[in-house]
Amino acid sequence: MIDPLTLGLNIVQVSALVFSIAMIVRWLRNRGNSVVLGFLLYAYVCILISDIYWNAMLILKPELRIPFAASEIADMGAFLFLAAMLGEIFRNYRLKLGWETVLTAIHGVISVVFWTAWAGEWFKNIIGGIPFIYYLFIVVWSSKKIQAFTKTEKIWIAVGIYVLNVLQGIGLLVSSLTDIMNYISYVIIGIGFALLGAKTYRTIRKAFREESSELARKALALSLITLVWTQNGMYMSNEPFYSIEDVGFTVCVLLILYSVFAIHKNSPDDEAEWGMI
Repeated sequence: MIDPLTLGLNIVQVSALVFSIAMIVRWLRNRGNSVVLGFLLYAYVCILISDIYWNAMLILKPELRIPFAASEIADMGAFLFLAAMLGEIFRNYRLKLGWETVLTAIHGVISVVFWTAWAGEWFKNIIGGIPFIYYLFIVVWSSKKIQAFTKTEKIWIAVGIYVLNVLQGIGLLVSSLTDIMNYISYVIIGIGFALLGAKTYRTIRKAFREESSELARKALALSLITLVWTQNGMYMSNEPFYSIEDVGFTVCVLLILYSVFAIHKNSPDDEAEWGMI
């Protein structure tokens, strides 16, 4: 049976998604069509469907595990819609592939291996891993295009992610160390989210205050990196830490929403290209 804390946090996330969807719909009604907001709308609808289905299964049939359920399909849809949104926003920016791309590919493969080791579901994890890895590439490339991080910050993020991978690998191979490896991971995940979330929030505020299109794009790239960090942490976590980190996911939903609003508010020329009437 789902515990009250998890249920309460899930309700908060569903409420945040409903609020975000309503805000997007209102913006589209007042300002006209936008392919960017359309992609974000569909991504949030997919996440909402995933949440509702997952919560319903936890309440009605908590003992039943479906290998490839509606929630997994909806999650893949969210990955692809968010990637499509970023592709549209950053399509005119140049990209020089570098070490970030290589590390992203390796981390994506490691993630799929971990998922399979934890759950033992090869088919679901391989099929679901393909859009997830593609989504990782687009998020990382977008942050690189807009130069959302300094070189030092990028190194620290990469170190943090791979330290988590090492800790989780040790936990898998040495059962006596699993708990301590997990607790160290939770601390790293929490610190990373706090730093990334604070940087994203400051950038969003600055983008609105200075009415800067570039800062708004940087805020969006930051918010997606923060989301990826949070998702990565959630996939590694057990309850109650999974639900606690899920709060971070909810925060990211709102950060992404207001980053996209800042882009639209400060990019009248791009709005025309995106189909705004």
